[in-house]
Amino acid sequence: MCAGLFGGPATALSLSIIADLIPVERRGRALGAVMASFSVASVLGVPLALKVAELGTWRTPFFVVAALGLVVVVAALWLLPPVRGHLKPGGSASRAVGVAELLSRADVQLSYLMTALVMMSGFIVIPNISAYLQQNLGYPRDHLWIIYFAGGIVSFVTLRLTGPLVDRFGSFRVGTVGVVLAALATYVGFVHYPAWLPIPALFMVFMLAMGVRNVAYNTLTSRVPDNPVRARFMSLQSATQHMASALGAFLSSRLLVDLPDGTLGGMDTIAWVSIGLSVGVPVMLWVVEGRVRSREQARALAVPPAQGMAAPLSPQANPHA
Repeated sequence: MCAGLFGGPATALSLSIIADLIPVERRGRALGAVMASFSVASVLGVPLALKVAELGTWRTPFFVVAALGLVVVVAALWLLPPVRGHLKPGGSASRAVGVAELLSRADVQLSYLMTALVMMSGFIVIPNISAYLQQNLGYPRDHLWIIYFAGGIVSFVTLRLTGPLVDRFGSFRVGTVGVVLAALATYVGFVHYPAWLPIPALFMVFMLAMGVRNVAYNTLTSRVPDNPVRARFMSLQSATQHMASALGAFLSSRLLVDLPDGTLGGMDTIAWVSIGLSVGVPVMLWVVEGRVRSREQARALAVPPAQGMAAPLSPQANPHA
């Protein structure tokens, strides 16, 4: 709970800073780069923590994390540009709306629904992968680090490459590709697994699909809020992500059973539930992207010509004069 109280807002604020400082046309690349750091943490974090614990005690990794946190604080104060313009009199902070009004907006509701679908479809499966590989497929426990290491590397590369693709082709197209790949990997891995397919290869495809989908939807959701409410929007979205993840994990625990032969029963059921939830993601990507694009175009047309942007013509204007 303490980790969530501090880590949750930190993540939301970091994404808000990116969305505030990076133009839309380069935001996918920036978010992909930052999200790639999550893959590095997931790949290196646990092995390094275990090694540090071997060198010290079980408490040592926690002290190391605390020390790294202080390093991050100093680096943020030294390297990050100040983002305080909205706090000045007449700044965007004075135009910020309340939580209730923010949640009443259709774009925000659709964005949070899309977020919930993405997180639930993933976390109804992800927490059970380790047990499934060992109990059902007979994968050695000592070799689990191999698949997570390989999957982390693939995820890191994927996140770095997907950002520019989202900038070029849009969230709907790229995200749909990720959803289709994730559905195929889920079906092959948990419904009808072929014995000839190497488990690390399947896991790498699964992580690739997750990375493509997540960059696409995160880039799109960063365009939903206006600047005055961006941090508030991102914080609520982070809460939505965690609640949906917890709900997916809880639902999977209700659907899974330990069979008498030692295998895990019900994995095919949660795989189909995951695929069913994923089907709604491309629809949400298309709807949200269309609404966001229409709003951005309307805003661009409303800028006065003196600022170098197009402005709508009045009914009396003669375009051929």
